[in-house]
Amino acid sequence: MNIDQDVMEIRSLLSNSEYELALNKCDELIKLFPDAWNVYRMKADIYNDQKNYKEEWEVRQHLIAVNSEEPSDYYDLTRLALRLGYYREAVSMANMGISLCEKHNNLYYFQACYFYKANALLSLKKYDEVADACSHLDDGYGTYISNQGMVAKEDLIKKALDQSDQK
Repeated sequence: MNIDQDVMEIRSLLSNSEYELALNKCDELIKLFPDAWNVYRMKADIYNDQKNYKEEWEVRQHLIAVNSEEPSDYYDLTRLALRLGYYREAVSMANMGISLCEKHNNLYYFQACYFYKANALLSLKKYDEVADACSHLDDGYGTYISNQGMVAKEDLIKKALDQSDQK
């Protein structure tokens, strides 16, 4: 069995929107190649496309167990944890991503992890920690967040200040 050929087959199935067949092929490959991080990532992405976030969470947990040095995997888990309301887990995953970004000098995911960490801290009502997380972001840094639209670093700081004043 050639894993590269099978991965191409999964991509072909996905291009034809044959999600269940693609998931079945992923499962077959995972049984044969339990450390195949690229297959776990594909399976998680399929669940994401299907908005099947709890299953995606489980697969991404396995993914980091077999490929724990990839900052993007922790970034994806951070975003997913926020979507699911797992705010403490989001902070933890962001911290892991940040640590790996420092180790591998990855500025893109470094800032992205801090941004989502600040969002999780805001949800946890840890307002004083939001500004600290945002201090690692470039001025004007922002991204699109589901159900919120475009959010910038300055928006997070303002929300934290406004909400801490209401205490």
